[in-house]
Amino acid sequence: MSQYELAIQLDVEQKLEEAANLYEAVVKESNAPLDSFINLACLYWVSSQPGSNARGEFYTRAGERMYEVLDEAQERFGKQPEIVFWRLYFNQITLGEPTFLDQALDLIGQPNSSPVIYFYLYAEGNDNYIPFVRRLYEDVQTLKTTKNRYILSFLDSPSSDWKEK
Repeated sequence: MSQYELAIQLDVEQKLEEAANLYEAVVKESNAPLDSFINLACLYWVSSQPGSNARGEFYTRAGERMYEVLDEAQERFGKQPEIVFWRLYFNQITLGEPTFLDQALDLIGQPNSSPVIYFYLYAEGNDNYIPFVRRLYEDVQTLKTTKNRYILSFLDSPSSDWKEK
């Protein structure tokens, strides 16, 4: 099993500090996949939120590294839509920045767009994206990393009525 596969396994098992340490090793490798950066940034973001189980040094590191990891991903892969999306999303949720609907719409039209963006578009009140949200829901259930658990928690919330439409 590769370090990346082990990091994912630990992430799925919600051993977040151990997973973060392995993801950190993976992202230092020249052949690290984009998902390793995205998973790590999301793991850190969730861990840095009030109410998380993260404590002490790990909590501090999570808050410091979430944006740094996105910066590193952008340096390596360019302005990939999912990198841009998560930065905008973290800013809105964590810093209270305004919604970014127009930017999200632009991101889904770009090459290498990510289906993750559709949960945000749906959350902003556009039912036209329900078929994409249904597909995303199926995808994120197959591998419950921190990123995917976060998306599922939103899509499974009582206020989310996309399943009935």
